[in-house]
Amino acid sequence: MRDVFGDGWYDGRVACLHYPLTEMINKAKASLQKDKKPIEAGRMVAELSFGFWVTILGPKYETPLWRPVLRHAFPHRPPRQERKDVQGALNAVRRLRNRVAHHEPILHRNLSEDHELIITMIQWISPEMSAWVEAQSRVPELLL
Repeated sequence: MRDVFGDGWYDGRVACLHYPLTEMINKAKASLQKDKKPIEAGRMVAELSFGFWVTILGPKYETPLWRPVLRHAFPHRPPRQERKDVQGALNAVRRLRNRVAHHEPILHRNLSEDHELIITMIQWISPEMSAWVEAQSRVPELLL
C-alpha cells in the first residue's frame, strides 16, 4: 500500500477507502493519539483491527486495491486462489480468533483444519515463516 499510495495510504481519499474502513482508520488514529504516539504507516498497520484487513479484501476493493496492490501481499498463494478465496480464508481465521478472544467454546471445531488453514495462509505470504511457525507450533501434538 505504501509503495503505491505513499506513507499516508490509510487516508481514505488516497487509497479510495470507504465506510467502514474509514471509521476503523479514524479509530486507530484516535487510539494512537490517546497513547501520544505518532500517526505513521507502521503504527497504523499495527493498530488497525483484524476486521480491517478482512474488509479491505472485500469485493468492493477488487479493482482499486486487490489487482494492483494487495494481491502482492500473498505472493505464494496458488494461482487459482483469488481475492475472494484469500478473504474467505482470512475471515475464517478472524472468526476463530474472535471465538478464542471472547472465551467461547471451540472444542466442537475441527481444530486441525483451523491450524492447517493458518499455516497455509502464512505460506501464501512467506514459505519460510510458515515452515518456522509449523516447526514451533505445539497445536498438532496438543490435539492428539
